[in-house]
Amino acid sequence: MNINEVNNLVLSHGHYDHTGGLNPFLENNSRAKVYAKQNIFIPKYSGKKRFVGTKYNEELLKNRMVYVDAITEIAENVFIMPDITIHNSIDTNFKGFSKKVENDFFPDEFDDELYLVIKHHDKISKI
Repeated sequence: MNINEVNNLVLSHGHYDHTGGLNPFLENNSRAKVYAKQNIFIPKYSGKKRFVGTKYNEELLKNRMVYVDAITEIAENVFIMPDITIHNSIDTNFKGFSKKVENDFFPDEFDDELYLVIKHHDKISKI
């Protein structure tokens, strides 16, 4: 598949290891909508020094961002799920990450996280 044929891009959360290819993608694809939670571009850090977030590029993202705050179907039987309930905190990896809001640092608890669900033969698969 040619990158120009991609219609939708879903960002799982705002750390560079999940979004580092965003700007090169947008430079090569002028049509795809970009789906994410509203706070994906809040600056994120490892500790309080090393930036590990995603920079907002207004020019490349203009008229392309779709902020998700409810279950959203982006293609037939493909859904974005914006709410993740943590049932067991041992399953998380928040330690050492922070986010900067105004001039204060707070623990980054990945509240910008979302995931995909694909429905196939009346069953779902989480991605």
